[in-house]
Order: sequence, then structure tokens, then C-alpha cells
Amino acid sequence: MYTLCLKIISYGIPLSCTCIECVIEHISKSDRNTFRRYYRCHHAVQRKLVNDNHIFKWVDMTFSYEILQLDMRTSTPQSDYEN
Repeated sequence: MYTLCLKIISYGIPLSCTCIECVIEHISKSDRNTFRRYYRCHHAVQRKLVNDNHIFKWVDMTFSYEILQLDMRTSTPQSDYEN
């Protein structure tokens, strides 16, 4: 029997998980990512779930994506200024 694992792809800063729980910012205590901040739903953190269908996003990666999206929206072609 195979288990279907769906990864949730969301853009921007997550506000809630598919389980309807609020997403909270946490600080990693693992050796690999010590003190790195991440977003995770309260349900998954309490139960220490790994490789599940609950929201997990690194804060730094989320902000990088947000800045890139903002830059793409606000940038205008140089030709607009020449006329």
C-alpha cells in the first residue's frame, strides 16, 4: 500500500494551515539550522510532525520571495521614462 503525501505550495507569508490552525513563527533548535526562524502550524509543532501535509516555510526564504514579487510589481521598463 502506498501513502499519498501532498506538499502544500503557498506563496507569501502563510496565515493558516490546511488543518485550519494558525501559523506561528518558531525558532529552529536543530543542529543543522540552529536559530533559523520558520513558519509552522501549532498542531504540527505540538506533535513534532515531520514530512506531513502541514505548512512549513523558512522565514528568510519567504521574505526573499515577497521582496522579489514586490520588485517585479513595482519595476517599470526604461522605455516608459524615455517618452
